[in-house]
Amino acid sequence: MFMSSAMWAWCRVKSVLPVTVRTFFVAVYEHLALLPVVEAAGKLQDPTLPATEQDALASAASLKFPPHFRMGAATAAYQIEGGISNTNWNRWEELGHRPEGDRGPTVENGERAGTACDSWNRFDRDLALMRELKLETYRFSVEWSRIEPEDGRFDEAALDRYATWCDRLRAANIEPFITLHHFTEPGWFCDKGGWEVRDNAECFGTFARKVAMRLAPHCSLYATINEPVGYAAAGWLGGVHPPGKIDVIAFLKVA
Repeated sequence: MFMSSAMWAWCRVKSVLPVTVRTFFVAVYEHLALLPVVEAAGKLQDPTLPATEQDALASAASLKFPPHFRMGAATAAYQIEGGISNTNWNRWEELGHRPEGDRGPTVENGERAGTACDSWNRFDRDLALMRELKLETYRFSVEWSRIEPEDGRFDEAALDRYATWCDRLRAANIEPFITLHHFTEPGWFCDKGGWEVRDNAECFGTFARKVAMRLAPHCSLYATINEPVGYAAAGWLGGVHPPGKIDVIAFLKVA
């Protein structure tokens, strides 16, 4: 079964938390984040489900999605765009080993995002693939560190690029869906204490307003933060994502 970053972080942190704190998170975190997964796993054993591959294919062929359901795909800027070098994840990759816990590698085999899929320069090809797949919606994140490389300084050219993507998606009958934060934030935001400093939330608010004002005519669907519980748990409980902490108090501040 696929294990999300939130589940992985929780499995690691259960072994290091004090018993009383661990009990608290069993009651809260597992209920909110893991229970639906456990329930889904239980359904996989339901004897009424198809027993063979042929039965499963026949069942899938008869599957009916509800009216107005839109089939789509989602990506994260840091994972596909390439050329992003001013984020918490760049620093995490350069760090090499996790600062707390078992001090394992920050990224397996020391790999780095680098140019990734070079989507920043190959959007034409990406769009062609989306059309080939007959997607109706495409959710992608706008990279905060591109748009605001320095605190208070915005790159209008980057915003123009994202606006053009939205227009081209709509022209292809694919509805754009923007994620404002997908696991990355600028280095300068980290230097200010990141999400552990409550007042820094206003920095994200300023960025979000800027994006909304510029892209509103081009996109009407937005997600604020991708997997907020998983983001906080992996970074501040499990120590497997930046900033690599195992700190309950810091996790509660961020969450």
